[in-house]
Amino acid sequence: MTPITPITPDGYILLVEDNPGDARLTQALLLEVPSDAAPTLRWAQTVAQAARTLADEPDCRAVLLDLGLPDSQGLQGLHALQALAADCPFIVLTGDGSATLGADAVAAGAQDFLVKGGFDSAQLRRCIGFAAQRLRLARREMDRQRQAALADAVAARDELREVLARVGDGFVALDRDGRYTYLNPPAVRLSGRQQADELLGRSIWTEFPGLANQPLGVALRRAMATQSVVLTEAFDQPFSGWIESRIHPSPQGLTIYLSDTSARRDAEQARVAFQFELSQLTQRLLDQERKTTQRVAQTLHDQLGQTLAVARLNLEACVRLHAATMPSALTAQVENIADLLNQAVREVRHVLVDLRPPLLEDQGLAAALDNEIRSRSDAGVDLLLEVADGLAGQRWPDEVEYAAFMVAREAVANALLHAGGSLVRVLLDGDAAGLALAIVDDGVGISPALAHGRPGHLGLVGMRERGLAIGAAFAAAAEPAGGTRITLRWPAPPP
Repeated sequence: MTPITPITPDGYILLVEDNPGDARLTQALLLEVPSDAAPTLRWAQTVAQAARTLADEPDCRAVLLDLGLPDSQGLQGLHALQALAADCPFIVLTGDGSATLGADAVAAGAQDFLVKGGFDSAQLRRCIGFAAQRLRLARREMDRQRQAALADAVAARDELREVLARVGDGFVALDRDGRYTYLNPPAVRLSGRQQADELLGRSIWTEFPGLANQPLGVALRRAMATQSVVLTEAFDQPFSGWIESRIHPSPQGLTIYLSDTSARRDAEQARVAFQFELSQLTQRLLDQERKTTQRVAQTLHDQLGQTLAVARLNLEACVRLHAATMPSALTAQVENIADLLNQAVREVRHVLVDLRPPLLEDQGLAAALDNEIRSRSDAGVDLLLEVADGLAGQRWPDEVEYAAFMVAREAVANALLHAGGSLVRVLLDGDAAGLALAIVDDGVGISPALAHGRPGHLGLVGMRERGLAIGAAFAAAAEPAGGTRITLRWPAPPP
């Protein structure tokens, strides 16, 4: 790394360019101003030298980056240096005819690009100023989004605490050292204290020293040591009563649900209300997921997808126009760029398939399932879709078709990954009065514990929650002759 001018208190501009002639030209353009306003310039000839400069001198005002360097090609250098100077604007310098690469760099996070030999001093300085402004605006928008996400998280936390406060059962959260991090009011009452603040941040073992040798204390230690759910019911201190405890461990601590079994009826009613509110919350979350997925898919299709397609067409037109006079080195670079654009288009299409099930909105569930089955034709397992007669034009509510499709997709994926069978059948039946979906495989089957959605197996839990969110019945069971049957039945609400 070679300094060109002395560093100033206002920071410096870092030029990453391996061509000394281009570096001197850029220096001259930057210095075509009165000396008291001339910026400080640092010159690095490789990405490695630039990285050391940014580490040693963090007060960088802007980075002018050539994408063709001895130790980096394409966008590698941009990504490497952005990780070291996230708050610094980047302006990419491209060769003549490489505007597409510059646009790709902007899409990858650079603030602007300039074509070498195509700008003067005023344009260069203006570009640096605009790049800094764009970066500030982008950071401001990111901060706004971060604050909005934080506010949403706080609101969700407060809503959850409000729900837990209305539950008749006690709810206690302990960290890995046994310190209280949360108690709802019933848990406070069961502990014999007046307020949660009397216990928050304190150890359950020191607050209730006799607990260690009692059934609850033994169960707490076993749950944490084995990382498995433990159920116990005993006359326990510190609760001075018969308490049913359900202990759920995690590496971060324990969550304990406490029920006073002398008032089981009241506790059961509160639990039903709690489950209903959680179901409502799940339904809202799944509905928001569907809407958000649609918006993201629309943005990818209408903006990023179209941009990539236009970039590819422009590149192909440029190649056709200049093919006869294009140097072989540039031809190879252009072919590489074309391959990258094609790969990007394919990746966008794959993401769109995951985000927005093909044909679901336009042609319905049967057509979307048929397309999904065909897309997995290379899975090495026979996949069959069996649609009842008369369902060609049958449509159900959007949220029902979306939930059924996602359950089918998850169930088929699970069967392909875990069943070890040779055949997976997807059965669709129903009419205006309801929908019946089944996914059947001839694999190893499913244990009773997993059939009910044992904690830690989120695939079945997610499918069950999707069913509950639309008012459908979900079941997973072993087939008598071997294999697994997943079913989803949705009844249309009465008129």
